[in-house]
Amino acid sequence: MDKLPTELITHIASFIESEDVQTFLRRSIHEKKVSKLPPYATISRKWQLAIESCTFRFFDLKSTDLFYFARILTGHRKRFLSHLRCEIILPTYDDKACAKVETEQDKERNSQAFTYAIHDLYQTLKESRALTLAIGTIYTPMDGYHRDDLSLREFTLNFYQSDPPNQYSSQPSALLPSEPSTDHLSRALYALSQSSTLTSLILKPIVISPELYWPANSPSTPPAWHRIQHYHVEFDLSTPDGDWYFIRDPSTPIDDDEGFADSDDGEYEEDDDTDSDPVSEDEFYNRPDIYDEYRERRAVGRYPPWRFRTVPSDIHINPLLLAMARSAAQMPDLQSMTLKTSRIGSYGTRFEIQFFAAGYASRWGEKIGETTEASLTWYVGSWRPAEEILKIWREAKEGLKIRFVEWNGSGERNATMF
Repeated sequence: MDKLPTELITHIASFIESEDVQTFLRRSIHEKKVSKLPPYATISRKWQLAIESCTFRFFDLKSTDLFYFARILTGHRKRFLSHLRCEIILPTYDDKACAKVETEQDKERNSQAFTYAIHDLYQTLKESRALTLAIGTIYTPMDGYHRDDLSLREFTLNFYQSDPPNQYSSQPSALLPSEPSTDHLSRALYALSQSSTLTSLILKPIVISPELYWPANSPSTPPAWHRIQHYHVEFDLSTPDGDWYFIRDPSTPIDDDEGFADSDDGEYEEDDDTDSDPVSEDEFYNRPDIYDEYRERRAVGRYPPWRFRTVPSDIHINPLLLAMARSAAQMPDLQSMTLKTSRIGSYGTRFEIQFFAAGYASRWGEKIGETTEASLTWYVGSWRPAEEILKIWREAKEGLKIRFVEWNGSGERNATMF
């Protein structure tokens, strides 16, 4: 074996493993690449030189590994090195400092760490021949992308928000005046759902828009949720811009006194202060030192309780359900997905959509039993979604059984299969 020329041994080694410059530059330092070549370096001295001319040609390392790298980059290995990429690791910090602005002390500490890393790097390479040096990402191990031990797998948000009992009231917009068409909360949660390690997402109860499921400006390449398995959302009846996802059922009669928000029902009584000079109602309510709880409750829609929005509003709910269906089509590992409201109105109307893949199903984190086939169940009364929504579900989930379930007057269920 030692009689073979070094050039020939190197050529043989190239068939075992090879990587060109462009592949090396495109490959992320985080893409673990375990070489198959090092064991062959023990065959003989010639094989060692041939193999190390390949294994030391391209090198990825972190600044925290420079001490060990300097100990192995000796002799002939220095002339083999042609491309080096180094990530600079900054000092760590505790969880309390996460997501907070750096102090001047933090900046000074990071600056020193960077300076020392660059100094040590050049000291290590000072006797090397001409090579290409690339400084990679500069980060601290506490940064989210690099915290492998804290990878986000399950996320639950309990957003303590409820719709006002008086559904005649107008809700204030939750959108920024400068960006009245952008739902930043839904956008942020959408970005969170794109986490490469996330498998379970539960949100309840929360004000959402279609941007929770799908970006407003559809990208040329559809987004993908490669790991998500369980996605459950409980949403409020109101929309982020202050409108409503639901309307009154046309068949429901209006009570004679419904909507007369200014009527006196006896719960409120004005103070009878006979020792004071009489004042007008406007003067009474405009006194700055008076807090009127009754008046405040009426102003924010907490009184009187008129709950009548039980039927989905096509113009608002269909875009939300369309975005949901489109996202589900990009979730290959999806096992369960639900979208529901809290109980709507005093009539007990229910709005809930449940998807379960074939197999062992779970809902809101609780296992509910075996399913023999993929199913999409709608508890939406007599209302029906746009056909486009059902078409996307059918095309996305092979063998999907779709059914609509509603309660009749005697309390029995009527199920319609598709």
